[in-house]
Amino acid sequence: MPYVYILVSNKDKCRYIGSTKNLKERIKAHFKGEVPSTKNRRPLVLFGWREFESIYEAVLWEKKYKNSHGQLERDIKNNKIILNKI
Repeated sequence: MPYVYILVSNKDKCRYIGSTKNLKERIKAHFKGEVPSTKNRRPLVLFGWREFESIYEAVLWEKKYKNSHGQLERDIKNNKIILNKI
């Protein structure tokens, strides 16, 4: 299953959004410091994730929010994003 996931840095409180076909392995890689974009932001916490029908849909959703100039934060604050949580 393809996923979009959101991580939060305990170090700087910033959010990171990514997409993957294997959520468990990708999160492990982030937590171990194997992902350059989050390596220096550890420790990280999984904020939530969302499943998609295809990796194409997941990547489109991820890019929409990465290029949104704060829309992700606003949608989270206003409960407009439905995410699975631990």
